[in-house]
Amino acid sequence: TKAEMEASGLAQRLTDRQNEVENMHRQLEQARTQFEHYQEATAAQRADERREAEQRYGRLEQELTETRRTLSAQQQALVQCAARAEQLGRDHTRLQNDLAGVQEAHQRTLAEHRELGQQFHMQSAVCGELRAQLQAATATLNQARADLAVLQNENLQLKARLAELDNMSEALRTENRSLIEEKARLEGQLAR
Repeated sequence: TKAEMEASGLAQRLTDRQNEVENMHRQLEQARTQFEHYQEATAAQRADERREAEQRYGRLEQELTETRRTLSAQQQALVQCAARAEQLGRDHTRLQNDLAGVQEAHQRTLAEHRELGQQFHMQSAVCGELRAQLQAATATLNQARADLAVLQNENLQLKARLAELDNMSEALRTENRSLIEEKARLEGQLAR
């Protein structure tokens, strides 16, 4: 169904985001390794490393922005799916009421007008059609509820991923400040 396709697409995008975050984590580990050898580099090399760290920080900020946009789209899809499930629930109730009314009328017709066989067959046909509609509406409602549960789960996962990315961003900002302080210290030593 369309909702399943949307859920599949959202799951794929989430997997892509996870791969990108893992790749960024490896880049951060590489930056930390480079920092261990930072004291042996010249002032020009330290300036280059600082620019690289700033570029990685910019990429992470861009990733955070994209993740927030994805989360917003997920939340909108969740609201739409919930509205659809609510509408299907109302349709389901209406069909149940219609079926109950037709069944009641059918029973009255059987008791009061057994000689009117044609009317009985017509009521039976209507009752069967309403049963089929009710079954179809029930299946659609169940699918919508399943889609809603999937989107809610993906929404929670995206929120958790966003929190992880925020923590990584803060760690990178802290590392960037340390690089700036170290650069200033080494420049001071070179100036002596």
